Amino acid sequence: MRATRLLALGMGRAGQLVREDLYIRTGLDLTRPYAIRGLLTRRCNYRCEYCGDWRQDSYDGEMDREQWQEALASLKRHIGGFTIQFSGGEPFVFPGFCELMEYCRDNGILAGAVSNGSRLDGEILRRFVAARPANLDLSVDGASPASHDAARGVPGSLARIEAGLARLRREMTAQGVDFPIRIKTTVHSRNFRELGALVRWVEQVGATTISFQPVRHWTPEVTDHLWLSAAEQADLARVVEELVALGAAGAPIETPAEKIRTWSDYFQGLPTEPGLRPCRVAMGDYHIQPNGDVFVCWLHEPIGNVREQEAREIWQGAQARELRARLLDCPKFGHPDCAHSCLARRPLRHELRRGLLVLRRSGSRRA
Repeated sequence: MRATRLLALGMGRAGQLVREDLYIRTGLDLTRPYAIRGLLTRRCNYRCEYCGDWRQDSYDGEMDREQWQEALASLKRHIGGFTIQFSGGEPFVFPGFCELMEYCRDNGILAGAVSNGSRLDGEILRRFVAARPANLDLSVDGASPASHDAARGVPGSLARIEAGLARLRREMTAQGVDFPIRIKTTVHSRNFRELGALVRWVEQVGATTISFQPVRHWTPEVTDHLWLSAAEQADLARVVEELVALGAAGAPIETPAEKIRTWSDYFQGLPTEPGLRPCRVAMGDYHIQPNGDVFVCWLHEPIGNVREQEAREIWQGAQARELRARLLDCPKFGHPDCAHSCLARRPLRHELRRGLLVLRRSGSRRA
């Protein structure tokens, strides 16, 4: 991440905070989509224990590439250039994924992706790098095959990521392209004891940073054996202090120490403070689903559908306005599925710390 991009992101976030605070204090609604995500497909080539996407009986009704491009064009007509994170399922299995990334590059849209790392090879890798993505986030569940491959449901998946990362680094060098490679780890009973080793693995494979998110109650396996038990709390406490110490010593951990220290309460089902209060997701989040529905949060109803409405109509419509007002006092704020999700809004100081960490790590990786 270059310093100019970091500055632009910082200014954008500061502007968003001003609009949010204005709405909270006065009710004047100048809000706009800011945290934009595109869930391209529920299809996935992995079988993660804590995910339900691959278990669906049907994937009918998902948008094609042309419909996605029109949804992005509509959003740009509303707010100008923006950044979007594509995910799934697995975005790399979406038909036309590379074409969609190239469309973003050619139309002033900065796009990144969250992937399981299974397809970092050949022409798809070359085209992905050439699309000059904002970032690539890779889901990694452990520093050993025993933990990662078991959680992912695919033997050899950690080795595939390591080989893919090496190819990715070579391709980035060959094309003269640089972007953050961030590791995203879901914390559960299979892997929590080796999180410190995973931080060291990140540095060994040349990734930029790592962040952690505790597992959520989405599948039977989570309840059965992935949720941390009371008997594991003492070990968890030791891991938490190890991660906090690693972060203080300069390790590439994005997750703030304050949030890591709430894991014990989280796994005991206790409320935790997720971030800025009141809830701000309806003031800036815009998550497009495979069928075109737009959500600000999975705990609430959609605010529109990109197949049927322009982005401006969705964001300024009655459903969105009503939800923005209602979520100022959301009864689910602090609920485990809220507090440790990727939706919890970080304070500006955490955003700046994360940006500076990515910038520092990107520079050291090039050196």
